[in-house]
Amino acid sequence: MDGVKIMNYETRTAVAPPTEKKKRSPDRTVRLSPRGAFVVRELLKVRCMTMSQIASLCRVERSGGAALDLCRRLRALGHIVVAYPFQDRTTAVVSLSEQGRRFARDRLGRSLENSGRDDGRSTAQVLRVSELYVRLVSLGASDWLGCRANTDRFEWYDGDEVPDLAAVAPTLDAALDTGSHRYLIDAEPIIASERGFASKIERYRRTMASNRTDTLVLLTDKAGVRFVRDWLAANGNAQGPPVFAGDLDQTVALLSSAIGLGPAVPATPPFGSSIVTELRTFLTHIIKRSGLSSTRWPPNWRTVMSAVYGEAEWTTLGPKLEERAANAAARLQTKPGDNT
Repeated sequence: MDGVKIMNYETRTAVAPPTEKKKRSPDRTVRLSPRGAFVVRELLKVRCMTMSQIASLCRVERSGGAALDLCRRLRALGHIVVAYPFQDRTTAVVSLSEQGRRFARDRLGRSLENSGRDDGRSTAQVLRVSELYVRLVSLGASDWLGCRANTDRFEWYDGDEVPDLAAVAPTLDAALDTGSHRYLIDAEPIIASERGFASKIERYRRTMASNRTDTLVLLTDKAGVRFVRDWLAANGNAQGPPVFAGDLDQTVALLSSAIGLGPAVPATPPFGSSIVTELRTFLTHIIKRSGLSSTRWPPNWRTVMSAVYGEAEWTTLGPKLEERAANAAARLQTKPGDNT
């Protein structure tokens, strides 16, 4: 009963009735939690994230309300802004406010004058790189502390934070630095033409020539992967630093291996050495242009070709070559003199 004191019969003293503790609304938060500070810090690295990406970063259910409540608190503190940039207005995209950027720069010890500038990259392209980053740092993590521990394995920079490349490689999206090697990530999704692609590679190579510890990582779709590999096989890759082309899963495999979170060998081999490129050129000639019957291929052709072409590409190419070899063997049995 309000206003009525209750007698404590053990001490014979009057005590006030207990009061119910009110739960603070996320919209009226007063302090930044350690998990919130972590999210603000990570947003500086990737520019923006969707609500589901923040849920993955914090290792909470995507369909739950934990990520939404966290973002409501961050917005109440003035650290983030939320926008709906796509036409259907169903995807909330979270980015830092100027106050949030100042806080994150201080936490990361970075002086980023260009952080957040508009360099023409689409929101969809930036979010694609954010997805790569979130998948990478959440590998093997059971909670957000595990994700934070994974981020300590490497440095991740937005494209305009790489001073020796930002001016000459405007399509650069991010860079992962392990301390001994740097992976330059270009996530331009569409390869418009062979000429435009050749120009892109040449710009990167001129800039990267003085740094032999760089690998150019082209994050693209499966059709783009095939285009890049064919182009590299035809044009060679020995003149400059290595080039890797992969879809999202293949790129996660490569980078997770580089930072010690994945298997020792990435799912798809990077085209980093001239011998791999030369082998691909040689095998392409044998398969497509030499006219040599598959019955004349050496017994270990499957082992060699699967290693050179990589697991993902071999999944499609392998069965075709097996069928070709079987048909050639059948023809040879029917006509012993015919081994073409």
